[in-house]
Amino acid sequence: MTKFRKWNSPAFNEGEIWVSSSGSKVRVISVSKYPGAKGNHSSSYEVTYCVDAEKCDEIYSKDCWNFQVRYSHWSDIM
Repeated sequence: MTKFRKWNSPAFNEGEIWVSSSGSKVRVISVSKYPGAKGNHSSSYEVTYCVDAEKCDEIYSKDCWNFQVRYSHWSDIM
């Protein structure tokens, strides 16, 4: 079962580690509200993250909802 978290959850703090279904780790860089977004829905916020949690060579972003579809917070899989 997937646990969906709010955009302002501690799981989205800078430096938090999330894991893909294949075991790849990503690290949260920041969360920010999309310009012009209304309300506080997960899809109103963008997560910026590093694909390689160690090197941080590749930086990507997704809205919070789609990010959680792809990745699980490390505490949910331990």
